[in-house]
Amino acid sequence: MTDGGMDERQLLAERERGHQVKQILDNRHFQDAVEAVKDRLWQEFCLSKLDDEDMRYRVRLQLDLLSSLLRALRHHIETGEMAHTSLARSQNPGQPWPKQGGQK
Repeated sequence: MTDGGMDERQLLAERERGHQVKQILDNRHFQDAVEAVKDRLWQEFCLSKLDDEDMRYRVRLQLDLLSSLLRALRHHIETGEMAHTSLARSQNPGQPWPKQGGQK
């Protein structure tokens, strides 16, 4: 067991997942697709009639869902970075903890 109650195998899996998710979020094609979806939804919202509450509500839900998805993916990256730090700490127990933002 290492820090936080996770064993090394779990930490390695978290670190790998974070790395893979980072590659997805850094992928230009993924970024373009996310922006295209956002742009389309905002265009639908702006072109909808002011009294079309149902349409505006559906667009808002879709935007919220997209934001939630991106937040969840960023959370996996952060968890992977924390796993990386924990693994480094367990492999070098005499070393001080790295400074904030220094674990890349």
